[in-house]
Amino acid sequence: MRSFLSRWFPFLRSKRRSKGSEVWPLSSTPESSPSSQSTNASTSSALRQNLRLKCGFDEGKIDRLIEHERSQNPNASADTLMEAAIERWERENR
Repeated sequence: MRSFLSRWFPFLRSKRRSKGSEVWPLSSTPESSPSSQSTNASTSSALRQNLRLKCGFDEGKIDRLIEHERSQNPNASADTLMEAAIERWERENR
């Protein structure tokens, strides 16, 4: 049973692993590759969906939250703005 679980959940094998070893392999794809661009798009859509859930699917409110963060940091990327909006929403709604 343990070998079955460790095949699906590699972190269960961590008892014999040294401190410096990684559980998940690191990607070696450059930032400009098509796969990283699709990952960025999926990250953006996941961040937007997170905001949708928090705002009750009110797109106007989502846009206002993002624009507020843009006024605080005009040079930030869209992902950074959405992350900041999520963090602010979570901090204010504890």
